[in-house]
Amino acid sequence: MTTIIPGKVTVKTADGKSDAYIVFGGFADITPEGCSLLAESALHIDEIKREDIAARIEHARKLVDDASSAEHRTKAEMFLHQLTTLEGAILPA
Repeated sequence: MTTIIPGKVTVKTADGKSDAYIVFGGFADITPEGCSLLAESALHIDEIKREDIAARIEHARKLVDDASSAEHRTKAEMFLHQLTTLEGAILPA
C-alpha cells in the first residue's frame, strides 16, 4: 500500500478501453494480480474545469495559512505545490 499524490490516472480495462481521471490523493495497492486505487476524490478528465482546480488550490492555501504546526504547514505546502503543478500540466494557459 502506498499513498498517491494529485495527478492523472489512466484506467485500462481487459477489453482494451481506457479512461483518464484526475485524482486528488489517496492510496494504491499494487500486486502482481492488479492494482486497487482508493482516491480521496476523482474527476473524469473530460469533466475537469479550471474552476475546480482553482477552488482546490484556494483551499490548500487556506490550509497553509491555518496550519497549527510546522509539520502541518509543510504537508499543506507540499499539497499546494502538487495541485499547482497538476493545474499547469492538465490545464495549460
